[in-house]
Amino acid sequence: MIKYCIFSITLLTSISSIGIAQVLPIDTTGKVTYYEIVEAPALKKELLYENALTWVEALKGIEDKVVIETADILAGKIVAKNEFPLFSQTGVLKKLSGKVSYQMTIEMKDNLYRYKFTDFVFHYYKQDRTYKIVATGKTKKLEDPKAAGWQKLWNKHRAQTAAKIQTDLTELKIQMVTVPVSPAKEAEKKKEIKWDN
Repeated sequence: MIKYCIFSITLLTSISSIGIAQVLPIDTTGKVTYYEIVEAPALKKELLYENALTWVEALKGIEDKVVIETADILAGKIVAKNEFPLFSQTGVLKKLSGKVSYQMTIEMKDNLYRYKFTDFVFHYYKQDRTYKIVATGKTKKLEDPKAAGWQKLWNKHRAQTAAKIQTDLTELKIQMVTVPVSPAKEAEKKKEIKWDN
């Protein structure tokens, strides 16, 4: 009976680890990397650049700390670093467990853009003597599936990171194909609106 229970627990742990591994895309070098080339028909490089920059600026918020390292419209390239928190508990008892940092690169040409998010690193935080949550200076790469003593929380953090990046990428793809309405067309629309009784 005990052997059966141990086997069941081992099997469940392996399945949950495999599930998380499948969520995180691993490149040929063994790093977690989100990469895609996306077609954007009839959109010029300059508009794609402006849209990408708008998305990066919008990503800055209360929790995300974005630092733009390169923003070059002529080269059609934006490079930035982002960092966001992960919590071990939710609600009133919300407690910062650590932060994940990563590098993002967005490049664009006429009718085409590509993104690459890579170098995902988890930064440990803990409570100090004065009950403040502070960085410990220790880090862990997100592609590392093992976390002795806190495997369940580590799996949760990896899954939360995957979900957040997928949400961010969905928003990026929507923003990239946004075509601004010209003031002349906006005025034309306003003229067309009538209130008929």
